[in-house]
Amino acid sequence: MKKFTFDNFTDKSKILLSIIQNNLIDQLNSKQLSFALSQVLLETGNFSKSSTVYKENNNFSGIKWINKPYQKNAIKGSLSPEGNYYAKFNTPEDWANDYIRILSLKRSKNTIGRPIDAENIEDFNNRLYLNSYYSTLPGAKEMYLKNLQFWLKKLGS
Repeated sequence: MKKFTFDNFTDKSKILLSIIQNNLIDQLNSKQLSFALSQVLLETGNFSKSSTVYKENNNFSGIKWINKPYQKNAIKGSLSPEGNYYAKFNTPEDWANDYIRILSLKRSKNTIGRPIDAENIEDFNNRLYLNSYYSTLPGAKEMYLKNLQFWLKKLGS
C-alpha cells in the first residue's frame, strides 16, 4: 500500500490528510485512496477557512444526513446550501466508514458501477456523477473532474 507523504501541502493540510489517510488506508487500495484523497481535497477546498463542513461536522466529503440506521454514528449536522443537512460524525473514523459505504453504492440510474471500483479519475468522476453525489447542473461534471484531476496531480499520484 502506497502511503502519501503530502509534501506539496501546508502543515495543517498534511496533518488532516494524514488523519484521513490513516482512517481509509485499511479499506482502500492505493488507487482508490488517491481518488478519495483528491475528493476530500476538493470538497474541503484543501481545508480552507471558508470550508466549515469538515470543521463543524467531522465530515470531509460533504456527506448528507439521511437519518437511517445504516448511517452509523452520525447525527444531523449543519445546514447545507441545498436546504438539507450534512451528517455530523463523532470521529474521522466514523466519517471514513460512512464514506466507504457511499463509495460502495451503485444507484439505479448508474449503469457503469460503484465509485469504489473506478479504474481512473475520470471513471471515478463518472460514477460519482451517476450516483448523484454532486450537482447535475450543466458543466458541474466537467468542473468536478477538472478539480479532482488538479488535486490528484498535487498528491503526486
